[in-house]
Amino acid sequence: MRYREHVVPVGRRIDLFVREYAPAVETERTLVLLHGASEHGGRHRHVAERLCGYGWRVLTPDLRGHGRSGGRSMHLGRFSDYVSDLATIYDRFDLRPETTAQIGHSMGGLATIRFAQTHAGRLASIALSSPLLGLVVKVPPVMLASGRVLSVTYPWKRFRSVINPADVTRSAESIAERQTDPLYRKSVTAGWFFAVQAAMRDAWKFAASLSIPVLVVQAGEDRIVDGAAGRAWIATVASPDTRFHELPGRFHELHYEEDWPKTAFLYHRWLSARLNSTEQAPAPLRMAA
Repeated sequence: MRYREHVVPVGRRIDLFVREYAPAVETERTLVLLHGASEHGGRHRHVAERLCGYGWRVLTPDLRGHGRSGGRSMHLGRFSDYVSDLATIYDRFDLRPETTAQIGHSMGGLATIRFAQTHAGRLASIALSSPLLGLVVKVPPVMLASGRVLSVTYPWKRFRSVINPADVTRSAESIAERQTDPLYRKSVTAGWFFAVQAAMRDAWKFAASLSIPVLVVQAGEDRIVDGAAGRAWIATVASPDTRFHELPGRFHELHYEEDWPKTAFLYHRWLSARLNSTEQAPAPLRMAA
């Protein structure tokens, strides 16, 4: 495996940090792996390396305001900034639609949906890990009301995250990483929160415009996003090639569950079958039962 780091300018003095994992043998098959809110692409390194072992080149960007990328921390004026940043990454790496797929986790799943809805000709298929299409975690009503006003009058106002790490994952390793990782963000702005809310509405509104294959892998005991929303949403997608796959007993952060290698293999098998590529897929690593 070859590992490289890239800096991709996206305008207004903002640079995106992108990790690249490439097999030793050149490949035309590329996966863009998008992290969730507050975290960064480096937290999904183990998944990227596993997928690279299956013969994919994997790109894991940090979204603006996240990780090692530029931009005001956890702030958005509009969610379309994430979408246009992804388009810039696709241009920078000259990604071909017939050999490119994208995986998005949680809020990264929402960004993946909005990218596919607005740039359907740029990729072959998408896979979504516990996508953010509805919330289970409760935001205090006072915080919600004040945030709605401030998103217009003072969108940079910060609010501490209301998410309990123990509700995200059962992995003690992941919880410890969150507490010590200097790149992990612990607050969001009012502007960011309501930009995400608007994007969720758009994901539902334009579901019928999504014609490429879609896989949803949903944690069965998700305490962060509404798994039922993912099931209902995929039923409204126009594509004739969709699948909803629930993993019973798993918490939100599927990439830190003990059986995450099986989830990575599911991505590989499902997405590989939907590439329009002349390249023979390499034999996958043998998985333990």
